[in-house]
Amino acid sequence: MILVTSFHAKSWDTYAKRFMESFKQYWPKKVKLYAFYHDGEIPTEAPTASNIVYRKLNHQEMLDFKEKHKDKNGGNPYNYRLDAIKFCHKVFALTEMGEELRLNKSKQKWLFWLDADTVSKKKLPLKEIKSWLNNESDIVYLGRTAIDYCESSFLAFNMDQVPSHVFLEDFRGLYLSGELFGYREWHDGFVFERLLRLHRAHGLKTHNLTPECKDLQSFNSSPLAEYLHHFKGPDKG
Repeated sequence: MILVTSFHAKSWDTYAKRFMESFKQYWPKKVKLYAFYHDGEIPTEAPTASNIVYRKLNHQEMLDFKEKHKDKNGGNPYNYRLDAIKFCHKVFALTEMGEELRLNKSKQKWLFWLDADTVSKKKLPLKEIKSWLNNESDIVYLGRTAIDYCESSFLAFNMDQVPSHVFLEDFRGLYLSGELFGYREWHDGFVFERLLRLHRAHGLKTHNLTPECKDLQSFNSSPLAEYLHHFKGPDKG
């Protein structure tokens, strides 16, 4: 299993450090974490382990996207819904890892995403992680009905299935082509949901971990909440 996250180097002391420390303390060694960071360097004393890989996020396609669309940063007054620059890092980190697994013909079955403003609370058994998954599905996600896009802080992709790879390629493609700017909102959650619905109509199999969630707190309604806490907005610091 591969877990991916990303964070701004300046957020290290705010929340990324506790993400890394709690991952090292509580996650099983069979889960390998790729922690992508950007716009700076991380401390030399950052937690290390055999299943932790730090990688600077400097893919040329992403750098070109940020330069070309540097004015798409939420505006003034700031509106996170229109901040494509902030949220593009997540998309490029996730899809870079997906592409690497595909090109290397990796035997890793599942690719996970978890936002870096998350902390692990107690030992997380491998069997518990497997219980969140559905091997007949291409993508596992946290749905909600109070708003028209899912909670994208946690995602899982079945890399044994071709539709998962196609989805990830199209996810990146929406950014590289600039097509996302035709949407009402430009953050990754909204863009992900639009693409999810399109691919589902063409046969993508999905598994919603929170089908009964009728508010915005699908993470807290999910089985992840027993082991993980996701900080949102002003609660991050």
